[in-house]
Amino acid sequence: MTKLTVGVVFGGRSVEHDVSIVTAHQAMAALRPRFEVVPIYVTREGRWLTSPALDDLEVHRDGRAAELGEDAFIPTLAGFRGLFVPGGRFKGVKKIPLDVVLPSVHGTFGEDGTLQGLLELANIPYAGAGVVGSAVGMDKAVMKGVFKEAGLPVVPHVVVAASMLDQDEASAVETVARGVGYPAFVKPA
Repeated sequence: MTKLTVGVVFGGRSVEHDVSIVTAHQAMAALRPRFEVVPIYVTREGRWLTSPALDDLEVHRDGRAAELGEDAFIPTLAGFRGLFVPGGRFKGVKKIPLDVVLPSVHGTFGEDGTLQGLLELANIPYAGAGVVGSAVGMDKAVMKGVFKEAGLPVVPHVVVAASMLDQDEASAVETVARGVGYPAFVKPA
């Protein structure tokens, strides 16, 4: 029986880049016995790379991922689900079919719906929440509003925009005091 091929996307242009690498390697180790695993590493600069060598956590720890990985991208072509690896001027393009993708990028450009949107455009199935669910889940203020509208319990909270804090810190502090009191728990949205 042919194993399904799972592309694991990790790294990314987020402050949670390093945590994503660890998450992906734990996932790849768990997937490997039952699936063909294709590591897809996104550098801090946003460059997409693939190579079997990227399945080794030490390659990331010692900074060799960019030199060992091959440039790759997900095309949005009808009839193909997978990864393209340009082979250079005379080598053509290597096609790596993917049955499904496991997004393991944390934070911005991974959990916020952008990666999910790309996978939707490319018609590649993926694990996890869809575009809207990911986008709403990434913004705590929006999510609380959605929960409240759905009749779900939401703890008392106030939203203080960074611009308000920058313009008038005293007013922002007063808004929190009136809204929820102190001590207060601060969670960036």
